[in-house]
Amino acid sequence: RAPPHWRGSSSSASVVVRASTGSSEADALEQRAAEVRREIEALEKAMEPERQKKREEQERQEAERQAALERQGMSLDGRTVLVVGANGDVGSRVARALLRTTPAKEVRAMVRSAGRIENFGKLSYETGAEDGQGTIDAVWVSRDISFEATPEMKPYRLDALSIIEGDVLDEDSVRR
Repeated sequence: RAPPHWRGSSSSASVVVRASTGSSEADALEQRAAEVRREIEALEKAMEPERQKKREEQERQEAERQAALERQGMSLDGRTVLVVGANGDVGSRVARALLRTTPAKEVRAMVRSAGRIENFGKLSYETGAEDGQGTIDAVWVSRDISFEATPEMKPYRLDALSIIEGDVLDEDSVRR
């Protein structure tokens, strides 16, 4: 008979009792799980050359695309890019893509309100800034917010990211 704390649900009591009495079945399941893990590891290892080839092909295509843009005078190399709506789904992803895949000198992420740090959740997550160190001055001192990347975050290019408060319909905001 199941102890009192197992009562109330006969199925949970039977599972516990079965697990304690069927150790050979549990051992067999544990052994099978270990086998499946080994199979997965072997498959992952076998797939790695193909994955590497795919990454190299993507890098080659990206280099070709960048070269074509440069030939057309459309490169972002050395330029400052303004991303409006950087707090949103699309804007935060555009900022991330610009930081990680283009030679832009600076990516300025325009946000409507810099008064609350909660407004930077999507942008912070997408760019990886939440892994870094940030500085926020009091609103009456400065409305600029900056992030500093740790050495492990160098590929994130957070040193090229600046967040500015403004509205795209306000010319002064855009000029900054």
